[in-house]
Amino acid sequence: MNNMQQVIHQNSATVAYIRQHDYPSALESSASVLLLLQHLDTTPSGTTSTIPSPLDCLDQCMLLSEVDTTSNDRANRKTAFVYEQGILLPPTATEYTMVSAVVIFNSALAHQLFAQQQQDKDASQRYLLMSRRLYGLAYGVHSRACHSMLFQFVVINNMAVIDQQTGNPEQSTQYFKHLMTVLLLMVDQGCTSRLRHLRGFTRNVPSSAESQAAAAA
Repeated sequence: MNNMQQVIHQNSATVAYIRQHDYPSALESSASVLLLLQHLDTTPSGTTSTIPSPLDCLDQCMLLSEVDTTSNDRANRKTAFVYEQGILLPPTATEYTMVSAVVIFNSALAHQLFAQQQQDKDASQRYLLMSRRLYGLAYGVHSRACHSMLFQFVVINNMAVIDQQTGNPEQSTQYFKHLMTVLLLMVDQGCTSRLRHLRGFTRNVPSSAESQAAAAA
């Protein structure tokens, strides 16, 4: 098993723990895959591809995965929508920036979901802030990868939820308003497969914008 295959395998383990709601194990697994990723970055030039194939696009990775809509259906309608789906990497993935974005996103998600389980407010805030930083890194990496409207959307959404929970409501509101515009664009373009992943998002936006989205749909 080469270095890239180890990253893909460990990333799959992280996603499995997230799906099982075993967030402590997801945190440990995501830390391991981040270390593997650092080692991958220092391997000799030419061992990873910089030209993305169709399966190396972030949105394609997400669209190939089953969506667990029950997690948000079970959630209280008054709680914020968080995109809770870990992202799997295809076994043939070779493009470093795409792999990096997925690995960092899954680590951020593990931190965010773990924070939600903490009874101690200070501990919860620490994990949320770490998650926020990781999402920022994932977003920065994504800008160098294949066009990925869905990935960009869920990263910004999850960051906005954290901003709301860590005392930055103005920034959160701005993010949600921007995402509402993107959502309307997806509706207008008939992006059904992407919209499937965003079920419940309108809980995060003001009622006026939600009504606008419903009218567009």
